Amino acid sequence: GFSIAGGIGSHGNPYKENDIGIFVTKVMMDGPASKLLRPGDKILEVNKVDFQAIEHNQAVAVLKTCNSVDLLVERIQKVNLV
Repeated sequence: GFSIAGGIGSHGNPYKENDIGIFVTKVMMDGPASKLLRPGDKILEVNKVDFQAIEHNQAVAVLKTCNSVDLLVERIQKVNLV
């Protein structure tokens, strides 16, 4: 399992100020999501449902009604070039 923050009408998210997207905030250790998701990942799509402009409660409802999910996520990685 995992937790999310953000969405239209929410109090924001801890990762990108002024971004209404849905972000992963916590990932349960040893769960199926722990191998794939990280805090800070932005969820763009779940089972073909666009998550880029969705209310938080709608996003939660979509995630709770799925037995399995196909996720499209955006991950920003920092790279140090020396």
